[in-house]
Amino acid sequence: MKNLSFGGRLKLIRSARGMTQLEFVALINARSSERLSQSTLSKLESGRQAATFDDAMLFARFDPLNRGRAWLAWGADGEDED
Repeated sequence: MKNLSFGGRLKLIRSARGMTQLEFVALINARSSERLSQSTLSKLESGRQAATFDDAMLFARFDPLNRGRAWLAWGADGEDED
């Protein structure tokens, strides 16, 4: 799993939850003030849309393995510092 892009790591988060893109979007929309579409998620996962640090902050909250924002944004190991 070395050298995964943001999109690859995002897909790992979704897959770890056992969810389709539509299910994951519904979860995020239900539990946050963000309004995400399946199209946007698809673009982020495929790298067709650049991710922001705000994206990393949002999606990291839904990682069942709690790998943190730094892991999602840059692939860094270790826990985030608040």
